[in-house]
Amino acid sequence: MPGLVKSVNCKVGDQIMEGEELCVVEAMKMQNSLVAAMTGEIKVVNIEPGSTVSEDDILVEFV
Repeated sequence: MPGLVKSVNCKVGDQIMEGEELCVVEAMKMQNSLVAAMTGEIKVVNIEPGSTVSEDDILVEFV
């Protein structure tokens, strides 16, 4: 189901801990907080606020 990126809370080079919020995506008028599944450094951020994303899109990549 497509969603709209409401906020991005990380940038390239950030050190992220497992469970830390990466972004908020709104789908069906519900805001969903997407959190890191692992600890690491952000390598690529493929989204920005206002972007439309789908289920299989890669939003953030870790090193």
